[in-house]
Amino acid sequence: MSTSLNSSSRRLVTQNLLVSAVSHEVRARTNWQSVHDLSVLIETFCLYDELVVLGRQAYSMLEPLRDQSEIFNVVNKVVRVESPDSSPRLVHAACGHLGAFLNERVEIDRFQPLIESLFEPDWVARAFATSPEEVVDFQTGEEWVRTVPDETNILKALEKDAEFHRSTTFVLRTFLYLAYADINRVPLTPDKTRARVLEPIVRSEKQLRKQLLAKIGSEFQKNYLGNDEVRRNITPLASVVFDRAGSKPNNIPEEMLRLRRELTPLRDRLGNIEALLDGETHQTELKIVRKWEGVFQEIERKHGAGAGLVTLEGALTFAESAGKVAAKPHNPATWFKPLALPIDAIRKLFARRPVIEIHRLQFPSTAKLQATAHKLFGDLIEEPQSQ
Repeated sequence: MSTSLNSSSRRLVTQNLLVSAVSHEVRARTNWQSVHDLSVLIETFCLYDELVVLGRQAYSMLEPLRDQSEIFNVVNKVVRVESPDSSPRLVHAACGHLGAFLNERVEIDRFQPLIESLFEPDWVARAFATSPEEVVDFQTGEEWVRTVPDETNILKALEKDAEFHRSTTFVLRTFLYLAYADINRVPLTPDKTRARVLEPIVRSEKQLRKQLLAKIGSEFQKNYLGNDEVRRNITPLASVVFDRAGSKPNNIPEEMLRLRRELTPLRDRLGNIEALLDGETHQTELKIVRKWEGVFQEIERKHGAGAGLVTLEGALTFAESAGKVAAKPHNPATWFKPLALPIDAIRKLFARRPVIEIHRLQFPSTAKLQATAHKLFGDLIEEPQSQ
């Protein structure tokens, strides 16, 4: 197994997330689930230096996507493929997660042969497909695992029920991802199909960039009116990419790269601070946390209530026209100090803000994003429902 990864700069993602995210490029029609996975991929791509996927053999089998998906090619530049071996520690951890999910008192040895089979080349090949797994696939695999008789040889049973092989493997890999994430201390971003299941299992994260995305997302959704599917499935950073792409889906990869470049300073700062949190004293950790709580409050004012936050563009506009400001301006008192500063000083002041890159982003309006989503993805198929 590879050495532990630096979780401050890397994110573990499922291959199903990648396959689902590029569906609109390789399939005649797509659905809201795939748009959601693309949105999540955009956020992860923009805020992490490296994306980790498991399974070199399965990932190499995605090679045909290179010719069909420019998004896949763009993301592939920051992908690191890990091929863990079937060590007892990893297998036992995966079995433990699976047993906890099934909410049953199970012997680890019962599922061990199934988990170990995930590392076999022929098993990987049989389970592979370039179409994304969806809710019904997980449900089918889960039902098979729950109902296979205790007294049977579990591997032979699955060989006999060959039609359940792919769906069952999909379920099992879910808990292999969890085990790998735990052991290597690298956060996991699952596809939406798995997210439904993993939400109560995945531990809460203290990472600042995760908290940052959560705060932006909550304010974005809270103030977004209209189409529930748009609000639920398109994330703030993805909305910027989609808005900039306009009506041309082929522009999405380029705009993903552009936004990633724009957020490089933020990404670097977050990585440095998160690395510090791992080795600093409790007192220093509290200071850092309090500072970022203030940042989150700024985000709430900027993208929530929208009052009282001085932005760089706003400050420059008012400072350059200070002579025209009325005796009783309608702006908060917080404007007066920046107004008295030289333009260069204002620029330096705002350059120190931890999330100035986020504040500069212009999120599209509700109506505009709804129209853009339709232009980019057409008439979206309804999200697959549970059976």
